[in-house]
Amino acid sequence: MGSEIIFIHPPSNMLEKQKMVPPLGPLQLIAVLRENGHESQFLDVGEQPVDIDQLSKADYLLFTTSTPQYPETLRIARQVIQERGQRKFPMLAIGGPHASCMGAALLKDGWNYVCVGDGEKIITPLVEGKINEGVVVGSRVTNLDELPVPAYDILDKNAYRRSQAYNPTFPVMTSRGCPQDCIFCYKDGRTARFHSPEYVIGVEKTIKNLGVEQIVKYDDTFTLKPGRVIEICKGIEPLGITWRCNGDTKSLISKKSREMGMLREMRQAGCGLISIGVDGPDQESLDYLEKGTTVDQCEEAINLVREAGMFVKVYLIYIPGKGFEYVQKLKSFILKNEPDFVTLSVLTPLPGSKVYDNPRKYGLSFDSSKTEGLFYQSGQGIHDGGTGLLNLNDTLALKDFDNFLAKWTVEHSKPAMPI
Repeated sequence: MGSEIIFIHPPSNMLEKQKMVPPLGPLQLIAVLRENGHESQFLDVGEQPVDIDQLSKADYLLFTTSTPQYPETLRIARQVIQERGQRKFPMLAIGGPHASCMGAALLKDGWNYVCVGDGEKIITPLVEGKINEGVVVGSRVTNLDELPVPAYDILDKNAYRRSQAYNPTFPVMTSRGCPQDCIFCYKDGRTARFHSPEYVIGVEKTIKNLGVEQIVKYDDTFTLKPGRVIEICKGIEPLGITWRCNGDTKSLISKKSREMGMLREMRQAGCGLISIGVDGPDQESLDYLEKGTTVDQCEEAINLVREAGMFVKVYLIYIPGKGFEYVQKLKSFILKNEPDFVTLSVLTPLPGSKVYDNPRKYGLSFDSSKTEGLFYQSGQGIHDGGTGLLNLNDTLALKDFDNFLAKWTVEHSKPAMPI
């Protein structure tokens, strides 16, 4: 009889809504285990209560967690630890971005395994009891095409949609990593690894065969290589899939992408929306965030996406301590460039980022032990989490921006999110 293995995806306060798109990490690892003869279960917690008694009877509970998810992850794990009493099992393992950043520091929280780096080559020996407890470092997957297609077939497709008015949506990751050097991101080596176009096309065919016709490409930046993008687009165009992706300013406006007609090909292949991490509304903030772009370049990227017939979403960042004057700059950028959708985040010093490692350089002061509790979601409020990062003026300025954004959306007749 095999071990009972359960992958758990905890909820996140950072999300606009739970379960809009399934998480790829667990699905990829479930497929790897299946390939090696192990069946496992998947629990996407969302807003539903967790059956701690059921979890306590498993052999392995495996969590893939980002920093904002960690408080809820730890809450579930501690309940299981309390329930298991004198039993050795379940063994508790944590992987994902938060584990990769924090490493051995998480062992004090009761984890049997803290998995750092890529998990695909360590997951099988881990559940077979062949790895000692403690910090486990996964070797880097250099050839992404050697990985099996994520286990999309285990999902209830109807559980993953923005609302009942939307079609089910599945994720695809065509690359890992990002070469950009922004101060707020955790990046492993500032490099990108790519699946081949053939692999990506095959994955999207699998999704279409499961009856799902909407896809989110989860790459940090899908548009890095125009030639590769076009090859993928030509392969998926016959599928009739609708999709969205992230694009970066430089690749969207590059001479090569223009000459090759990358944006035109993307639109023809079903891309309905491109999200751009503009982040700063003026040159001072772009330089502070170390974006390596200019305001003119950002505005050009927005215009090119719109001209190609796709919706454009812009990500912007509020820098703590900047107050109302900075919020006015954010408003001015939006009014001038008229993106279809806007998401504002607070510059959060996540473990592994430059701003976390050297806050004094960036003029910030905060309690680094509490950063997982800080989040801001437009329209849903601000939670400092005890970090001390945001002052009263920040809070009032963010509320002012929320009011502006709500009014702007109504007055400018912004469309519903297309996917």
